Amino acid sequence: MHIQKISATVSKEALSRLLQGARFPDGVTLVDLSLADGAVLLVLRIASYFGIPVRVKLEFDSVQGSRVVFKATPPI
Repeated sequence: MHIQKISATVSKEALSRLLQGARFPDGVTLVDLSLADGAVLLVLRIASYFGIPVRVKLEFDSVQGSRVVFKATPPI
């Protein structure tokens, strides 16, 4: 069997629950998230930024086996 294309719809609430349970590096806390066209915007509190909330944009990059890979922009 060969799958050419697949798509999924995930609600903001479901994505929020998923990310709230994710392990972030020490000093990084998820504050909020929003969905944009083809991207997820995360608001993170990062200790190395003196605890100031920063935005990081996640965009779908590729699929590698059972892994979904996103590329992240630097804090904006």
